[in-house]
Amino acid sequence: DISRIKALQEQKEIVNPVDVAREKMNNLTRQVYKIKMLKQKMLSMIDIIQLGKLVAQEMLSKKAAARAAVSYATIFLQAQDALYRLTHQGETQTKIGVAAESPLDYSRSQPKPHPISYDSIKFDVQYFSNESNNESTDSSTMAESVSKFVSETAGGAGGGSAKMSKSTHDSMASAMTS
Repeated sequence: DISRIKALQEQKEIVNPVDVAREKMNNLTRQVYKIKMLKQKMLSMIDIIQLGKLVAQEMLSKKAAARAAVSYATIFLQAQDALYRLTHQGETQTKIGVAAESPLDYSRSQPKPHPISYDSIKFDVQYFSNESNNESTDSSTMAESVSKFVSETAGGAGGGSAKMSKSTHDSMASAMTS
């Protein structure tokens, strides 16, 4: 509908100056912050007398940021009034659209339940440490403890727990010896 598109364009024309004023205020505020941080760093490096230009620039930036904030507030309030008048003129159209639209035709499609992957996976985490004060501890002890844990937790894996346990033991033993 052409009238809806025109209403959106009018709203954008009203809101655009607000966005520009907000961006200007934010940029000036960032500039003040950066100058302030630079001044703090410079205080420890040089004589205070040499910071005169930086302090003067900081004051100018603060004044400009304050003017931009007042300007933003003024423009924002004017835009709010204009938007209110635009959306309530004649009270015939207050919303652009009423119903949600979807590219799917739900009357012709059947939803099918599928299991979610995390519903079928058992998450289990165990921390293993390979540190010891005993020098006689070898890598097979660590591999055996991890292998035992895998065997116990994978018990419901369709009979493959022994294979997983052996594979874990072999790969850990070979990784720890090399």
